[in-house]
Amino acid sequence: MLDASTTGYASREQFDYFCDVLCDVYLGIRPHRTTTADFDADVLAYRWGDVVLSRIRAPGHDARRDGRMISDKPDDALFLNFSGNAASTVEVGGRVGVVRASTPVLLDNARPFHLSFDPSRRFHLYSLRLPRVIGGRHVDASAVATVNERMPRSRVGRQLALQTRLMTAELDAGRTEVAGAMSGAVTALIAVLLEASDADGVDRLSNYKATTSTHLERADFTVHEVARLHRVSVRTVQAAFAGSGETFTAWIAGERLDLARDRLSDPVWACRSIERIAQACGIRDASGFHRAFRARFGESPGAFRP
Repeated sequence: MLDASTTGYASREQFDYFCDVLCDVYLGIRPHRTTTADFDADVLAYRWGDVVLSRIRAPGHDARRDGRMISDKPDDALFLNFSGNAASTVEVGGRVGVVRASTPVLLDNARPFHLSFDPSRRFHLYSLRLPRVIGGRHVDASAVATVNERMPRSRVGRQLALQTRLMTAELDAGRTEVAGAMSGAVTALIAVLLEASDADGVDRLSNYKATTSTHLERADFTVHEVARLHRVSVRTVQAAFAGSGETFTAWIAGERLDLARDRLSDPVWACRSIERIAQACGIRDASGFHRAFRARFGESPGAFRP
């Protein structure tokens, strides 16, 4: 459907060309430049029936769809956005939230929203454009909010994130027909996520992880605290992690490293040293932090600084 790049265009023309090529896929969504540097970007999109999978590789910038754009260019599509290498900030209905890397987020193109990425870093953003009706259900604003709420804390949500990552990997590998086939599985999982009751959609392990995620900055927060807050034994918590092939210690260490990566690339934390950021993420051992960070992300913490 689309394969375009700003390469070959004069620096002053690159961003305008980038905006123009997005019009067919991202209807009524206008990017906003947040840097004066060259805008080296490319856009790739494929269509299968009423579904479109696109990829943007570009410097960090903002994208907005406001009431005037909705009035001028009405569009009833949904977008499942996913970035494996960058966190983003999303504002919908006056509520602002941070979407961590590798976590999908569902956006409603019939409602205003504001999406922003760190202007000091390049990012890869994948968007699956979906029809309003999924699995025979009309997905309204409330249903979109339900999907985003259940995405990070349910078993189906984790399966959806994994399937989305695999779909985008197939697109990057040039196996577009495979990616197209996998888009059907992603859509089906969204339908499951919509229909799941809270009892079915959220398992015990997800509850333990959700509780722990709000205490990552506390270096003294251990499995014993999780057990106390949920009024279960430590063995019960450990068994829940073991059931998915994990340990609490390894999982929380990985979550703290992910949080540190996000903060290292956040301009708000630019004035803090790497060691202070590590401490603020609940990591006590500074030297061990550098080794663990490189082992997890393949680069040193300094490589993620703005």
